[in-house]
Amino acid sequence: MLNTLLTELNRKTISHIGFDLDGTLYDEADYVIQAYELISAYFAKQLNIDAAAVHQKLFQRWQEKGSSYPFIFSELLDQYTMGKEHIQTMVSEAVKIYRSTPAKLELPQSSIDMLDQLKPHFSLFLITDGQVATQNYKIKQLGLLRWFEPQNIVITGSIAPDAAKPSTKALTQLPELALVPASQVMYVGDRTVDQDFSTTAGFVFCQHRIVSKENHYAKT
Repeated sequence: MLNTLLTELNRKTISHIGFDLDGTLYDEADYVIQAYELISAYFAKQLNIDAAAVHQKLFQRWQEKGSSYPFIFSELLDQYTMGKEHIQTMVSEAVKIYRSTPAKLELPQSSIDMLDQLKPHFSLFLITDGQVATQNYKIKQLGLLRWFEPQNIVITGSIAPDAAKPSTKALTQLPELALVPASQVMYVGDRTVDQDFSTTAGFVFCQHRIVSKENHYAKT
């Protein structure tokens, strides 16, 4: 990742570099796997089914659809005979479990090395989608305040329901960027919505995705 960034930086005059969080600075599967373990245990207890099998189904669907897909839990529960009200109750509980999972997260060494090298030379910012408490937990667990000033971190869930990328509403929370030509800003992300956000904002885009070797079984 660092080599790719340096190549782009050598080609352009960049003063500010922004990052996505999940899947870009760490493998999002690290969080999802742990959250789905708790959710699978809850579903297994409620429905008297095998938790491991439930976990596998949930995780495979997440790999296919991603975190923004809202029907992962309801699709699984639809396979069992129960009323819609019961399904909705269980989905709501699963979402609560997901958002409050006390996952153990660690920033990959490659991200640490990259941020250490960039921090002295560029103004760094972070724009991440998601629920505020969940994303703040991840930021704290990963120790990202070492490189990102609090005022340069934006969680789109704190702005408005429609502020998630590719919307550029997050930029209203970073007034410093309004003083910088967009061509001097780079944004690093792993998804199409990150690229669309960057393009709309006029930024230089660098695509990168982190996948842990420990999670390779789920990446096929």
